[in-house]
Amino acid sequence: YDVLSLSGYWASRGVDLVIFQDPPLEKITFLNIFVDKFKGDISYDSYSSPIGAKGYAFVRGEDLSLQVIVDIQEKQGRVQLFFPDPTLTEPSIFIYKNIIVDNVYSFVKTVVGFQITLKGGKSYILFLKRNLGAEGNIVKGKIEVKDIKIIPVSEILRRLQISEENQRKRLKHYRGINTTYLRFQEGPQGSIEVTFKGPVFFYEDRFDWVWQEVYINGVKWRSKKLPEIPIIQPEKASTMPIEITFTNDYLYSLEESEKIDGRDCWVVSFKPRKDQYGEERKLYRGKVWVDKEHFVRIKSVSVQLGLKGDVISNEETIFYKAVSPNGVVVEWNKLEEKDFVIPTRSLNQQIFNVANTAVTVEKETVITDIKINDQNFYSELERAHSSDYTMVRDTEEGLKYLVKSEDKFRKEKEGFDTNKLFAVGGIFYDDSLDFPLPIGGVNYLSLDFKGSGSQFNLFFGGIITNVTWSDPKVGNSKFDAGFNLFALFIPFEDKLFNESQLLPEETVKVTTGSVSFSLGHPVGQYGRVEAEIEAIPVYFKRAKTTAPEFILPSNHIVTSLDLSVDYSRKGYIFSGAFVYNQRSKWEKWGLGEQGSDPNFSKKRKFYTWELSVTKNWYFSNFKRLTLELNYVDGKYLDRFSKYSFGFFGDTRISGYQSGFIRAERAYIAHVTYGINIGEIVRLETILDAALAYDKETGLNGEKLAGIAVSGSFIGPWQTLIQLNAGTPLIGPDKGFVAYIAVLYLFPK
Repeated sequence: YDVLSLSGYWASRGVDLVIFQDPPLEKITFLNIFVDKFKGDISYDSYSSPIGAKGYAFVRGEDLSLQVIVDIQEKQGRVQLFFPDPTLTEPSIFIYKNIIVDNVYSFVKTVVGFQITLKGGKSYILFLKRNLGAEGNIVKGKIEVKDIKIIPVSEILRRLQISEENQRKRLKHYRGINTTYLRFQEGPQGSIEVTFKGPVFFYEDRFDWVWQEVYINGVKWRSKKLPEIPIIQPEKASTMPIEITFTNDYLYSLEESEKIDGRDCWVVSFKPRKDQYGEERKLYRGKVWVDKEHFVRIKSVSVQLGLKGDVISNEETIFYKAVSPNGVVVEWNKLEEKDFVIPTRSLNQQIFNVANTAVTVEKETVITDIKINDQNFYSELERAHSSDYTMVRDTEEGLKYLVKSEDKFRKEKEGFDTNKLFAVGGIFYDDSLDFPLPIGGVNYLSLDFKGSGSQFNLFFGGIITNVTWSDPKVGNSKFDAGFNLFALFIPFEDKLFNESQLLPEETVKVTTGSVSFSLGHPVGQYGRVEAEIEAIPVYFKRAKTTAPEFILPSNHIVTSLDLSVDYSRKGYIFSGAFVYNQRSKWEKWGLGEQGSDPNFSKKRKFYTWELSVTKNWYFSNFKRLTLELNYVDGKYLDRFSKYSFGFFGDTRISGYQSGFIRAERAYIAHVTYGINIGEIVRLETILDAALAYDKETGLNGEKLAGIAVSGSFIGPWQTLIQLNAGTPLIGPDKGFVAYIAVLYLFPK
């Protein structure tokens, strides 16, 4: 019916005119009703749209009632819509694109909303009032509010949507400096921190990030180009609850009122709706803190659900700041309409399954020096894309590398190289060895072995070989399975310290290795349990000082069943394990008839168990403090099954040689403090202490302590060099332990 419309000069200035020629009566009636019902204080509200058909919901400010336009494409039959909001009441309805008719639907009220059935092939406008009585205030727990009306959660979300939609229209792009700290914690031992720093650009709802500076434990990587590192990351859910639009994929409820960053906030929780089978959808669960005055986000916490494969757990906390147009942080009580609310800091805890090991990664991201709608944005972006630095982009599928192209801007690279080859070399020595142990070989790592989705790692160093294979999601389930083979082809001396003296005539040499199979499964969002069966061959032979009358223990295979659990939360790692062990053969051994263990036959079977907790604290300038506590114990233990206090394992004591002091029970503490000298050298001081108990050798709270100094730096040809030297402080051992290791990543 449009027969005349202004265009060109006048239309470009917001002036338009449309003339309708002889419209039908039902069209005029529809327009009259539409204008009458959709005038006043109404706003689009995607949260309130129905499930089951395409719909557009609008909320009225004065009474929070809804006007919903529903377009049902199906030409035949009936369509069921569901409104998951118990505050809404029975609707009234009329049809447009046809004659006006009431009561053409069936209506069923439930405790969580209501279901309505409509005929297909038509478009409807539904009018729904809201019950704001006791039923309408969906509030969990007790909330004390002074001079502030408790409003329905839908109204909180509506106002939040309005503020964020207004910002989205004003925010074209922004840039800043992004610093991300990746802190890898492998169980109760070992920690490494990798830091990326450089410009970040936000535009077209995506981030481009320049890895301009890279630090490994605070030591700066000296090359502009970083080797392509395989990126293990959780698969992104199809719908994010903390994006600008809160969708019907989630259920929202008002939990409580809380003060955050000095602001009074509504705390709104969200969780996925259950699917048609009553199961929770694999999206996110969490909370968002909404400022009561400005209705903007102050903080949000989300936990990703339904993860399978490499990533066991993913939790993210985001903190928001008010920023002026010129990039200056604004106090919340001085926030104005011209200002912006930007996520400036995030904290992640992710748990990865890598090579049969649950690796906890603490990720902290900070954005500083923000420039909003900067006129130099695209010139700086082009400059970054044309540089030689490594760049990544945060996409809907996760992080992707950006590679140079013929265009002035880089393009996304599909996938990444999942196979890496390292050269490893070094020397290890402690007093249990006849000579320093040389280590030299190659390490091959594949995170997608031959395209199977499994992981494979092989280290071959001549006298040491280690092979690991793992499937992070067996049969597309949450179970993971693994295999490990370890072989050490040189013996260590096992010495006997008894009644405060060393007995060299009972020293023996021990060679061992292991082969194991494991099966693991996540527990909740932060834990993992694992069952492992392991076979450990043990071979004995005489040392130079072994007495001729000493009867060597039987060569045998120890079969172990290990049940373990790990739990990581808020920077703490808790671990526990119980191990049942059985020797294939165990006969009389020792220094003659009198020296033999009279209960040796009972100790063919033995049990061990242990508990540990670890916590890292991170400070400015890459300073780090680590505290680890261990408790170990067992039953039916003898000399060759008790705990040793050498360099390796949870019972390590810096400076102590392997197989020198053994105990059946111990309490151990490890403290590490690390600093950096400029950006060149990383230094760490390691202090270990233990109380050891063993009736057989006379240890009753024996105090053991050792100290070590560790250093790392980037060597020639972009090698990473690690040094460690330790010596005992307290206890009977007077030797030292030292090693140097060199790691080189072969370029592709």
